Amino acid sequence: MAIKRHFLTLEEDAKTLYVTAIHSEAEDYQLAFNLNKRFNTFFKRSKQDICNSQKIFFSRFIWENHAYDTQFTLLSNKKQIETTVPSINNNALFDLPVRNQVYLFPEFKQVDFFIVSNDQTAKEALFESLKLLPIVSTAYPVSVAQFKNRSHLIFDS
Repeated sequence: MAIKRHFLTLEEDAKTLYVTAIHSEAEDYQLAFNLNKRFNTFFKRSKQDICNSQKIFFSRFIWENHAYDTQFTLLSNKKQIETTVPSINNNALFDLPVRNQVYLFPEFKQVDFFIVSNDQTAKEALFESLKLLPIVSTAYPVSVAQFKNRSHLIFDS
């Protein structure tokens, strides 16, 4: 008697992500506030920030629209860190901290923020609105394939 075998294949629901790069001199909370104020969005600071390989945390703001099943994430790409180095020259009056710029995505050093979305039509509407903000220098779409570390773009919540 022949035994029938049935195989189930599990495929992950590969959500397509749409990324917009933003150049702005504003702070992360200022950008989120201006987006919320001018364009009826509801970005809120996430309790879980993004941590890179150097254990440095980058801010993350989330806006979820449950009616349309869309999610937007505003990520900060730059972080200024200060380290105090003991003075080599004992004649120095002050021990000044050394400031370094650290990036979440080092391949995009000029970009200040990213907005990641799972809905293309909502992303395009927000993209057109971004150009109208006076605190945004420029904004443009970026392909997910250009990112070396795509794990920072995938979120559990």
